[in-house]
Amino acid sequence: MASETEIEETTLRLLAKAGPGKTIAPMDVAVALSSNDEKEWRKLMAVIKLASKRLATSGQIELLRHNKPVPVAELRGLYRMRLPLVG
Repeated sequence: MASETEIEETTLRLLAKAGPGKTIAPMDVAVALSSNDEKEWRKLMAVIKLASKRLATSGQIELLRHNKPVPVAELRGLYRMRLPLVG
């Protein structure tokens, strides 16, 4: 299984590749880390959610529900991630 560092680095790399204002889903990170093996990426989802929360808490990413930023403490269900908007 991928380490916390690998998950965070992959998340940030995919977001940088997506570009400013664009979002990715946690599944995108899982698929990138598991070579698209569904059984493997499903196992990663809970760990990716924890990594997403850490990255959001540190201000490196924003978590979104219905295209609106959501505080880490209120994160429930499906969400997307983006790099923080500047300016």
